[in-house]
Amino acid sequence: MRYELYDRIIEEKGHETWVLEDIEVVGGDVAGASANPPSAPVQAMIAFNYYAAERLHPCSVLGMLYMLEVVSSVYAGRVSDSIARAIGRDVESGGFKFLSSHSSLDQDHVAKLTVLLKTVEDRNAQESIINSTRVNFFQFGLMFREGGFTSLLN
Repeated sequence: MRYELYDRIIEEKGHETWVLEDIEVVGGDVAGASANPPSAPVQAMIAFNYYAAERLHPCSVLGMLYMLEVVSSVYAGRVSDSIARAIGRDVESGGFKFLSSHSSLDQDHVAKLTVLLKTVEDRNAQESIINSTRVNFFQFGLMFREGGFTSLLN
C-alpha cells in the first residue's frame, strides 16, 4: 500500500502549479489565489483529513483519495465545460489543464485505488476509510454553498 501511495504522490507532484497556470490563462488573480487562505469549507476538509490520518487511522487518507478521484473522474470534464461557458471561453482555448487532465487521468486512478482498497483486511482500517470517504463527500459538497468559492476573475 505504501508503495502505491508513493507512486501516487510522484504522479500528482506539480499539479498545483497547473491550477495557478489555469487561473492566469482565464484572467484570474494568481497572486490573490496564492496569498489568500482557502475558503472555510476547504480548510475544514483539510483539517479533518489531517486529524483523521493522525488521530483515527492512517488509512483514513484512502477515503479522501477515493472521494477526490471519483469526483474528478466523473465531474471534472463537466465542470470545465460549465466554467468555460460561464466566462465565455472555450475549454480548448486554455485555462482548463488541471480539470481536463484529471477527467481522464483519474478514471485509471479510481480503478487502481478500488483494487488497493479491496486488499485492506483490518476492520478498523476499513471503518476509517469508509468514514473518511463519507466525511470528505460531505465536506466537498459544502464548497458549493455560500462562501465555498470566491471568484478572483478580473
